[in-house]
Amino acid sequence: MNHPRVMLGITLCVTVACAPGRREIELPAQVGIVVTDGLFITEASAPFDVYVRAGEDNVDVFYVAETMDPIVGYYNELLYPDYTFDTAPELDVLVVPSGANSMDSDLQNEAYIGYIREQAERAPYVTSHCWGAFALAAAGVLDGLRATTFPGYTDDLGSQFPDIGELVTTDRWVADDDGAVVTSNGGLAAYEASLHVVEQVFGTEVAEGVAAGLVFDDQNLSYARQPQIGSAPGSAEALPPLEQPMNVAVLIMDGLYVGEATAPYDIFAHAGDSMNVYFVAATEEPITGAYGDRLAPHYTFANAPQADVLVIPSGAHSMDAQLDDAALIAWVADQAAGATWITSHCWGAFTLASAGLLDGLEVTTFPGYFEDLRTAFPAIGVVREDARIVRHGNVVTSAGGLAAYEGALYVVEQILGGTAGDVIAGGLVFSEANLDNVRSAHVAP
Repeated sequence: MNHPRVMLGITLCVTVACAPGRREIELPAQVGIVVTDGLFITEASAPFDVYVRAGEDNVDVFYVAETMDPIVGYYNELLYPDYTFDTAPELDVLVVPSGANSMDSDLQNEAYIGYIREQAERAPYVTSHCWGAFALAAAGVLDGLRATTFPGYTDDLGSQFPDIGELVTTDRWVADDDGAVVTSNGGLAAYEASLHVVEQVFGTEVAEGVAAGLVFDDQNLSYARQPQIGSAPGSAEALPPLEQPMNVAVLIMDGLYVGEATAPYDIFAHAGDSMNVYFVAATEEPITGAYGDRLAPHYTFANAPQADVLVIPSGAHSMDAQLDDAALIAWVADQAAGATWITSHCWGAFTLASAGLLDGLEVTTFPGYFEDLRTAFPAIGVVREDARIVRHGNVVTSAGGLAAYEGALYVVEQILGGTAGDVIAGGLVFSEANLDNVRSAHVAP
């Protein structure tokens, strides 16, 4: 399926280079992300967002599952597959994300492991993120190779699959000798590993364009080229819950840029029982994102609970049709009136401004669109071009992309403290730079 190109990335070649000994890739490259129930959403949405931004002439990116039933993620997200194992095209890039069942029941699923084995035998590139390495190992893909997985689980991987050649604990992602098999720690390292593959296949210009579109920190971009430089801070562990959980409402709408919604969703969900996180849309029908991906809401504007934290992501229509959507803007304004925190990511700032929520405030938006925001909404106080995250009172705006993870974690730290931030940063494999960005957010006087 072809998805609309929204930002950048084209090539004029009919075929592109691939790892030595692997078949050439005919464009558009077929990138299949294999999803199962229990999915950790970032492990799928991160590679989706990276590959799809290489451009529709370059790639066709899709989700593959055993059936066409919606996938129920670990945090109760509903993601719709595009193909089944039987109907998906032959893959050029196989992507195996992780989920709650990646180390147990998924490995007993013969259809799942068989599909991975079959595609890995032919695909020019084979990748996994976080515990997805366990599935590659179960399919025999990692025999004799270097590999990594989520920090703290390499011993489990090695003991369960002793035929793996070398287990690496210091790198955020690892490629085998010919570069064809790439495994990552997961979380934000999944962005870096996926960008590495994009650069290998399509070159530096396309990769740097994708990195800009996803607001990579310079360190994240360097890690896409030299993964051995750093590792994830902290480690995931249980967090003591708030006495009263906070409602976190994440707006989703047709044309959504999926990472702008799944990033904050995953951050707040990682706070455990302290946060009740849910997607809200105009109707109960699944929304179709800018790249053809489909995600289901938990509530509609008519029945959503009052949010304590309101999250406004961006989409293809955030600067045009969405601003004329009276029902959407009214819902945002109504929820904001009762919310403790009001947040936006990327072009979501245009939505907040249209609802009158940014008047007189210091804010930011996606790089390169600062003047557009000023011109469209002159009542805004200051549009900052020098900060990934800006807070003014109870309103937090971010540049989007990877900064959406940082902006969401900033809010969590204001609520639960820095220790919770360390734990969540470890669980989502923040680089040191990403965590530094959280703690250097611009706070208006």
